[in-house]
Amino acid sequence: MKKANNQGFSLVELIIVIAIMAVLIGVLAPQFIRYVERSRVQKDDSAIEEVQNACEVALATEAVYQAVTAVTVPGDVTAAATVTVTIPRTGPVTATVTALQTELQATLGNMALTSQDYPTGATIAITETTTGTFNYVVTP
Repeated sequence: MKKANNQGFSLVELIIVIAIMAVLIGVLAPQFIRYVERSRVQKDDSAIEEVQNACEVALATEAVYQAVTAVTVPGDVTAAATVTVTIPRTGPVTATVTALQTELQATLGNMALTSQDYPTGATIAITETTTGTFNYVVTP
């Protein structure tokens, strides 16, 4: 059985529901924004790690290894030049050695960073150590 005097919600009830929704949005919106930014930072950290791994794979190629070690002085850390790989906010990944840049662009394509932690992108400095391995230093 239906009530004959069913007239819906009153104005006060609607205002209370809207107020509750406004409070919930006010509390949840900043947390959601922080969550989105945190996920962007994690994505960018993953991208930087992927570029570093691509550099390691590229340096396993003889032509790239020779091009990079021609810039760095093998076995002499004090005289070693640093090869820089730049991961920008827009555009392709670039490197100061052409052979390495060609290999990275073939592997990675156009990779860009998105979070506010990397406002202008990031760089990876690659320097040969005295043991013949390479040291990677990431700077935002």
